[in-house]
Order: sequence, then C-alpha cells, then structure tokens
Amino acid sequence: MVDGGGNLVIPTTREAGRIVGGAILALAGGGIGLQIVRAISANRASTNATWTAYVPAILVFGGIALAFLVPGVAMLIYLRYVRVDLANRQVTENARYLGYWRTRTYPLSRFKTIVITIRYRSSPRRGSTAGRSSRGKSYRVFVVELAAESGTPLRVVAEQYEAPAREVAMNLASATGLPLRDRTSEVDDEDEPEDEPEDDNA
Repeated sequence: MVDGGGNLVIPTTREAGRIVGGAILALAGGGIGLQIVRAISANRASTNATWTAYVPAILVFGGIALAFLVPGVAMLIYLRYVRVDLANRQVTENARYLGYWRTRTYPLSRFKTIVITIRYRSSPRRGSTAGRSSRGKSYRVFVVELAAESGTPLRVVAEQYEAPAREVAMNLASATGLPLRDRTSEVDDEDEPEDEPEDDNA
C-alpha cells in the first residue's frame, strides 16, 4: 500500500492465534474480576461491611485478574506496520502496545536482501505446567524480511498463506531495487521469535 507521500506502507496481518490467545486471556481476567465483585457484593449484603474491609482481597485477586486482562487486551489491540520512505531511503517500524507507540528507524542502505522464507511456530500443549517446556501443534507462516549483512533481519510481514507474503516481497523488491531471495523451499525448523508484547509481525 502506498500512502499520500509516496511511501510504501506494509501493515502486519493480525494472526488468528494472537487474537484467540488475547481473547482467552482477556475473558479470563474479566471473569475473575466479575467474580470478585459478585463475592464482595454478596458478602456485604450479609455483613454490611464497608468497601475498605475488602481492600486486601481486591488487591490480591484484582492483581490476578489484571495479570490476565492486561496481556490479553495488549494482544488484541496490538498493531504494527513497516513504512519504507523511498525519498529519504529510510525504513520505519511502528508498533503499538496498548496506548504506547514504539518507533524504530533504519537507513535503507543497511539492508542488502529481501528474503521470503517459512518459519514454524508452536503453541504449548494443553495441561502443560510452568517450568515444563512442552510443544503442542506447530503451524507454518510465510515471512518476509529485510536482511542485512550481519545482525537480526527486520521482519516485514508474517502471513498464513504464501500468496500475500510473496506479493509483499515482490512489491518491496520492485520499490527498493533490492534483490529478492526465495527460501521457501529450504527447511527451517526454528520457531520465529514472538513480537513484543512481540519484539510483531498479527
């Protein structure tokens, strides 16, 4: 997508896994918070205690609720895009975490190649406990990266299907003049690092 200033703007597709995971966490946190309110209301109805008597319980269980709710909401509203400023030969990465925008800018000359490749992601198995590393089902994504001679490449997009990823890679190569390297036929069993809340590319 080209904006009014002639810059190439590439938004990150929101992944289904991130949306589902965020919804589960947000619902869990909201459910815990609702149960706290109900329990306190029921107790007050029978004891006529003031709200201040429940401050310790609110702090403890409210903290647990927020521990689920905040990451869940962050995953749901996470937004990231990469802008290529062709006139100034710069690449800008913008990512939103809740109400905070993080911006990183790189000179386009830093990158030497556009790479399209396959990465595999996996989710924890159900019933896995903290401290135990357990892999569940894995799924592949098609990733487009701006690769430098050294250092970590800059992920542009990660798509579930090959066609949209390849379209982004070809448009990027056409706009920047950088060579395109197709690595989709190569096997890469390493998991792609997740974006902060992803640091994404949902």
